[in-house]
Amino acid sequence: MRRGVKRRGFTLIELLVVMAIIVTLAGILTPALLRAREQGRRAVCMNNLHQIGLAMRMYADDFGGYYPYTLQEYTNLYTLKYIKTPRTFWCPSDEDPPPENITTSNIENSYQLRDSQVASRVKDSWIPGLGGASTIRIGWDLTPVGKRNHGKDGGNILFLDGSIRWHRFGGNGDYEGVIR
Repeated sequence: MRRGVKRRGFTLIELLVVMAIIVTLAGILTPALLRAREQGRRAVCMNNLHQIGLAMRMYADDFGGYYPYTLQEYTNLYTLKYIKTPRTFWCPSDEDPPPENITTSNIENSYQLRDSQVASRVKDSWIPGLGGASTIRIGWDLTPVGKRNHGKDGGNILFLDGSIRWHRFGGNGDYEGVIR
């Protein structure tokens, strides 16, 4: 460079160095941002299950202490306005689009909403032979066809006592060992 001449712009090498730094930072930050995004989705999912649990409790209060048992009774959580929006039945990590309306054919699109371990209707917070309310799941993040909303890590489980907990999948890819 000559003395007294002002330099304008970047050289090609300087631009390549800046671009390499930006690409490296993006590569480092992207996985962390994706994990944070999934954590947010899990929190929304837990809130959805919490709302479903509250709606089921209100339903039980109105129907002699019995929780919804058939798919039609679960659909009534929406049709009878215990839950106001169909999005409550949709996990934000679900790859399928959210439903516009709830029917017996799509109510278990993102969540399975009954305990296959319970062969009879659930009343109050205890079932003989199965233990207390904190061991009986009534909703979870694994559909009847085995769709896993949050990947292969695990999912949220709604228990009869209203608690929601994250559980990792067992060796067979299910919630083995979580409940009786």
